Amino acid sequence: MLAISFLTLCAQPVGLVDTQYQPERIYKLEEIHKHIEKDQEDLLIVFDVDEVLITSKDAFIHPECDSIFMKILRREFAKAKTPEEKQKLEYCLSLSLLKPERTLVEESTASFIRHIQDLGIKTIALTSCPTGKLGLVPKIEHWRIDHLQKMGIDFSASFASLDGSHFSEVPKKEVSFPDPLFEKGILFSYGYSKGEVLEAFLARMEWKPSKILFIDDLVENHHSLDKHLKTLAIPFLGFHYLGAILPPERIDVNLIEFQFDHLMEYEEWLSDEAIHLMKNTTKKEVVDAH
Repeated sequence: MLAISFLTLCAQPVGLVDTQYQPERIYKLEEIHKHIEKDQEDLLIVFDVDEVLITSKDAFIHPECDSIFMKILRREFAKAKTPEEKQKLEYCLSLSLLKPERTLVEESTASFIRHIQDLGIKTIALTSCPTGKLGLVPKIEHWRIDHLQKMGIDFSASFASLDGSHFSEVPKKEVSFPDPLFEKGILFSYGYSKGEVLEAFLARMEWKPSKILFIDDLVENHHSLDKHLKTLAIPFLGFHYLGAILPPERIDVNLIEFQFDHLMEYEEWLSDEAIHLMKNTTKKEVVDAH
């Protein structure tokens, strides 16, 4: 049985939306610096991870390709009938998680976060990354934490007293998701709105920040935080990060389809770069043949 089922992969959490709230658009993390003062002990800065701190060199992971990726997932889940086929699909999905190369969105990201932490300001990450087992990955949350730390990004000193905490008090959804988790300074909110998960975290801490700054690449997550933090009377500033946005010319449906067809047939991940190289080599061979 798949550790992450078709329904949990495809279901979208229903968040509270405040269409009146518009976060400030930024392209560099340093743009939030004007809102930060030294020794603001009650300030909390919350970072999204994907497409804010890190990004992938392969297009399918980017939010702009979500509809393409979900179409492929639905197709593959529909084809996987036997336990063996489902196990193979889980294994292949874990390869698509592990193998694509990821980089910092900005070279200065790690040093920027360390600078904020050195000022005595509390920082955490809030990500919709799943948790639990998937194929080759015993715990996706540990893979995510280790990966960030290897890139110089470490939130583990933040709120260590809550390390390993699950938040079963967050209202359950129609589709069953694992409880949100806080580990090594990272809140894992997969299947839930980020606002409700952060609210549960603050309640567990019995702490009311003087202000929260939130950096995320998806506007709906800003809406969610704004709505929930209003109920707590916590001042909130959202920053819609656009530094990792994928240009339209990078989105190639045929490439992504080929990538996953190859993955399912050969259990091997081909990067965008490898596929382009294959195509260019084939074209050269055709030209040379003539």
